[in-house]
Amino acid sequence: SLEYLYLHDNELSSPIPEALSKLTSLKDLFLSSNPRLEGMLPMGPDLQYISIGHTDLQINCSLLETPRPKLLSFLAASSRVDCPLDAFNSSNLPGLQNLSLSSSRASGEIPEDFGNFPRLTLLALDNLHLYGKVPRLPGTVSHLLLHNNRLSCELPTSAMPELQRVLALLGNVMAAPLPTWMNV
Repeated sequence: SLEYLYLHDNELSSPIPEALSKLTSLKDLFLSSNPRLEGMLPMGPDLQYISIGHTDLQINCSLLETPRPKLLSFLAASSRVDCPLDAFNSSNLPGLQNLSLSSSRASGEIPEDFGNFPRLTLLALDNLHLYGKVPRLPGTVSHLLLHNNRLSCELPTSAMPELQRVLALLGNVMAAPLPTWMNV
């Protein structure tokens, strides 16, 4: 049975085939960059990598309420995903390493629970109209993209050595001077 399906960048333009939901052994599903691909994304129990950025695909948010310990990467930038951010929680997604909802339809506040993802390395929540404070995130995060939101908070005063790669916070309303660890 099929485990890996890579159909990104193919100009697919119809509703997602219902037969896709019957592929229960699927581990990798890459459908990104098919801007006219639409419908409801199937989420089998063995999925590890989901890439649906730049599509019109949606997901049934209640599917995220089921534990999915195998899910490592959920990339849905510029998609129609409109689940509340707290649908992505560390109890149900303990292995999550990459979460990108940039320019999707997600909104609200960043849940405190995002600090409990033990393996999270990429968190891309830019261009979402998020508000509130940035919670304490796990030390595994090396790429934090939160630009063009309405976040208002102070950056942590202690050093964040893991964020040596990418920290993008422009276009927010940060309220304090830069912490001393940024004066490198």
